[in-house]
Amino acid sequence: MIHFAFKIASKLPPGVERNWSMLVATASGSIYSHVEVWLNGDIKTAYCFSSREPHGAGFQVIDLSAPEWEIVPLNTTPDQEKYIWGYCLGADGKGYDGVGLLGFGKIPAIHDFRCLHCSETAANILAKCLKQKLSKLAWMLSPGDICTLVKGIKYAS
Repeated sequence: MIHFAFKIASKLPPGVERNWSMLVATASGSIYSHVEVWLNGDIKTAYCFSSREPHGAGFQVIDLSAPEWEIVPLNTTPDQEKYIWGYCLGADGKGYDGVGLLGFGKIPAIHDFRCLHCSETAANILAKCLKQKLSKLAWMLSPGDICTLVKGIKYAS
């Protein structure tokens, strides 16, 4: 089973990370500022994939038991999980698309096609690996958009 973990900006401790997260959440029109795809491991040592500032797309062990994380499980088949792992391995090392944050819901949007941001990574996994239809192009979706989509999926098919 794959899980999506959404960072709730307002639940972060005061400081630079919270300020930045609140800015992203406000710009995207939701309470979320980031999304991780939890691939395996325990909630305190979750092995995740996403694109993170400033390093870009990659794997990271994260404690998702912290109060700022909202976890949404998604029933996936072993074959779907193999596709997800394959996508993550292929996207590993791509740059972080900070410019793309300006594109949430905007037309015309700005995007660096060589790079990824977190919700774009999650949207690509949903579309390419789980065959979910997206309401917009992957790079135009925010963490809040992804959360709404994932919560609406009963079973990945």
